[in-house]
Amino acid sequence: MTATDYSPLVSVVIPTYNRARSTIAAIESVLAQTYPRFEIIVVDDGSTDGSAEAIQRFINQKTNGTHQILFLNQPNQGASVARNSGLAKAQGEYIAFLDSDDVWVPEKLEWQVLAFKQLGNECGACVTDARMVNRAGLDCSTFRECRRQYEQAIGIDRRATMALAESFCGFWISTLLVRTDTIRQIGGLSPDISFVEDRDLHFRLSLVTSIAYVNKELVVTDRNPSPPGSTCRPWDNAEVQFRQQQRMLEKWLRMDAALPRDARVTVERSLGALHSHWANWYLEKSLFPEARQAVSRAVKYKITPRRTVKFVLTWLAPALARRITPKTRPIGTNGHSS
Repeated sequence: MTATDYSPLVSVVIPTYNRARSTIAAIESVLAQTYPRFEIIVVDDGSTDGSAEAIQRFINQKTNGTHQILFLNQPNQGASVARNSGLAKAQGEYIAFLDSDDVWVPEKLEWQVLAFKQLGNECGACVTDARMVNRAGLDCSTFRECRRQYEQAIGIDRRATMALAESFCGFWISTLLVRTDTIRQIGGLSPDISFVEDRDLHFRLSLVTSIAYVNKELVVTDRNPSPPGSTCRPWDNAEVQFRQQQRMLEKWLRMDAALPRDARVTVERSLGALHSHWANWYLEKSLFPEARQAVSRAVKYKITPRRTVKFVLTWLAPALARRITPKTRPIGTNGHSS
């Protein structure tokens, strides 16, 4: 593996909020990269616990002239806005994002620059596999969990658009390396989407460029739940997840001609399944008028036997529908099936 004769500058954007210790670990994983040409842009999203000061002190200690480390501070507006702030300051030909609770394997950037070198102008974005871990014993490959069955070490995912229309499909934002002009072409990240911003960004990228992959676990991503009382991950809440996914899917359907027909059909199916989940959530809380509206939207997108039964019971016997409907729970980043 070598990319020494092709060495574009990579701008690494790290958004953070109240995470001094993990952010420092993330920065150190970038500084340990075998690929030499990068700058780091850390964007503090209005931390309130002294994290900004701690990170700034660490950066001051690490600044040695070899790699530029820029620290930005902004009022709390969410990770997507923070990433866009970093993107606006980036000087590199390529952009990489790293969440403040994830870390990179030392060869991460080197493998991806090599992929761009091998594939030329055929692709404008590249993702890698990731190792998902948590304190409960989770330790697995994202590609394997999401059934991304790639045979080569480096290649192009020809089904990326359809896979992303169907579900999350294993493309974490911390694995992404993208041409700066390509991500700016699509307007960066959607500032109003925070829970499923990985999927939204990769889907929109897939509409304007091919997406390459490196079939290696080059990122370690933290999948621990939020501690009690934490506000770092409000999307652990099922209602927040549903609203964010609905906003994303409806936004995609407004793309009109930019959205391929087969992808549109898949997105509509996903939105119908989401409204079915909404109906379950409203039934659980005895919000029967809202449940009726949600199940009516679900059958509008697609009529299935289960939805038909749910529709009838929700309208005619909502208390019975409430008793037999499965309890809702956070659904993660994947698509919907009910």
